[in-house]
Amino acid sequence: MRKRPLCVLCCCFILLTILLTVSGLPVPWQEQIPSGLSQTMKDGAEGCLYGQLYRIQEKSSGCTLYIKNSILVVRSNRYSLNNSKIIYDKVPEVRIGNSLCVFGKVSLLQKAANPGQFDAAAYEQVRHISVQMKAALVEVTDNSVDWLSEAARRLQASMGAQFDKGLTEQESGVLKTMLLGDKADLDAEIRQLYQKGGISHILAISGMHISLLGMGVYRLLRKCLGNIWSSVLSGSFLFFYLILTGWSVSAQRAVFMFWLRRGAECAGRTYDEPTALSLAALVVLGENPLYIFDSGFLLSFGAAFFLWMLKQFKVEKRAFSLYFWLCMLPFTACFYYEISFVGIVLNLLILPPLGCILFLGIMGGLAGMLSSVLGTALLLPVEILLKMYTLLARLAMQVPFGSLLVGRPPVWQLILYGAGLFGLLLFQRKNIRGKPLLCGLSGSFLVLFLIFRLPSPLSVSMLDVGQGDCLVIQKGSSAVLVDGGSTSVKNVGQYRIVPYLRYKGIRTIRSIILTHPDGDHMNGLCELLEMRKTGELSSQIEQITVPEWMRESAEWEKMQTMAGQQEIPVVYTRKGDTFRFGSSIIRVLHPDMENYGKNTNAGSLTFLLQTNTFTMLFTGDLEGEGEQAVCRENIRCDVLKVAHHGSANSSSREFLEKTDSTIALISCGEGNRYGHPHKETLERLQAAGCEILCTMDSGQITIKAKQKGIWIEKFRKEDP
Repeated sequence: MRKRPLCVLCCCFILLTILLTVSGLPVPWQEQIPSGLSQTMKDGAEGCLYGQLYRIQEKSSGCTLYIKNSILVVRSNRYSLNNSKIIYDKVPEVRIGNSLCVFGKVSLLQKAANPGQFDAAAYEQVRHISVQMKAALVEVTDNSVDWLSEAARRLQASMGAQFDKGLTEQESGVLKTMLLGDKADLDAEIRQLYQKGGISHILAISGMHISLLGMGVYRLLRKCLGNIWSSVLSGSFLFFYLILTGWSVSAQRAVFMFWLRRGAECAGRTYDEPTALSLAALVVLGENPLYIFDSGFLLSFGAAFFLWMLKQFKVEKRAFSLYFWLCMLPFTACFYYEISFVGIVLNLLILPPLGCILFLGIMGGLAGMLSSVLGTALLLPVEILLKMYTLLARLAMQVPFGSLLVGRPPVWQLILYGAGLFGLLLFQRKNIRGKPLLCGLSGSFLVLFLIFRLPSPLSVSMLDVGQGDCLVIQKGSSAVLVDGGSTSVKNVGQYRIVPYLRYKGIRTIRSIILTHPDGDHMNGLCELLEMRKTGELSSQIEQITVPEWMRESAEWEKMQTMAGQQEIPVVYTRKGDTFRFGSSIIRVLHPDMENYGKNTNAGSLTFLLQTNTFTMLFTGDLEGEGEQAVCRENIRCDVLKVAHHGSANSSSREFLEKTDSTIALISCGEGNRYGHPHKETLERLQAAGCEILCTMDSGQITIKAKQKGIWIEKFRKEDP
């Protein structure tokens, strides 16, 4: 590195920035909510936002507006913010650069409450966005226009309209995502297909896209212009394309490195890739150092670095893609929790025609503005190729063990994998007999090592699903799911339950236990069955267990029908039944053979989980006559799942005396309209000597079996 002083200087600055960021010290680039505003927004206040529009994302249901240099006025107080996000159910007549006055309900950005859940607050903080508003009215206060950005927006909209005309709905959504960075119309099933096939990277505006487009334009211009002018014009084209597609991190990196390459050639200087890469990183992190934690930053710069590194190790061309796959494997596991083996072959098939798709897509979108016939003709090969991509991805899904859910690997495993990979790269440079076989075996061992998980004790996790219930009893890659629903979180299965299952690498759900058919316990489970049908759920479901009295219940008819269509057996259980989960035993204590159709809460399936270390009582929404019946059983336990979200109608004094529990878990949503948990219930739990843990305060709560007692983990270490 002695010959790269600029690279070393950039790396030192980047390292210093990272250390300052992770140290917890107050740094200027971390977005700070003004004092007094946090509690106001938590309560959901009406307010007014002023600022300058810099981005618009149109959707079928309205649009999202982004304003900079924003000022928030709420409850007669004025707060200066950086950027703000506005959700509006209409598409107003505005242009980029306009100053806006927006009236609506302002709120904090949502932090992740469970492992694997998308952290909107962290994601937007990287982009200097402090708050979001659900707008009721948008007014323009100044008609100033940023003509370059507005022209890019209008061109994007016009090209998107041409794609809609010239392609089928599915292929249009893919091309708009791939070429324009517009994901609004991307089909969820296609996204899942591409991800499982290991080709989801082509949907992002990545360095590969920029390189293909930039070099394509440069080579076309080079035929009639000199090196300097073709470099200037192709670089300008990429700058405009960067504005057009929304300034993604990967695109910024690729465009900056393209400029440096062209500039070096025009100046007659040597282009050094590590120096260019470190300078690009410095430019991106200079805008906000928090990008160092952004998946887009890590994937883009990681891929560029590994491509350069493999060249330095002189990896043979025939093995290059395989080694690159091994290099990116830890990133794939960390961000997607799933490894695609078929992606190695699939990428060899889909990458060669990608340049053709991008070029014809741009030409078709532009030509369609002049002649719809010409635009459609140019887009016809694109449609054929995209249909071929989808077909190949579907075929890849049918390959046994084509992809494997592995969960997020621990840090120590990633470090050892990296050390092993470095050793493999050093070894493959040696010229010895049997090297291909030895390298293949070593690479396979590294993959198996990354997949391997140390045996872990049984754990019970209560997920934060807002106003609802969902508990996961996990042992290794298998689990029992107890309820799954919410009345306060939309699509709770898709956005909270499934991400947790993927994060934990749960490949098999031994049983879904539905305690009773209320929506806040069941609607997320219906989503899981629907996602299993479309292939979006990687976990297998072996059976569904419900109380005997629900056999004729109409409330769960939808879920029952879905289970039948997917040939998932339904087990009807009652008091006295026992089930085994590994070395643990589940003993059903309630309900009996009575019909609880008129009082479903009283008929909640109640069971005792007995492990080698602790016992836990699961109660659903148990109350009234059901609770009285359970009181007649031996319900002594260490951990109590408090019934009915801490309602005053449950957890009577007599019941708590019988359980004699030391830990009480409550699942409820922050600011719920029922007032859960009720004050009376909390007082009874405290009087009984219970340590009370609530999801609305702690997020996801995990109870782990240890040799000497119970270990409690909270997802939120501090109060938000």
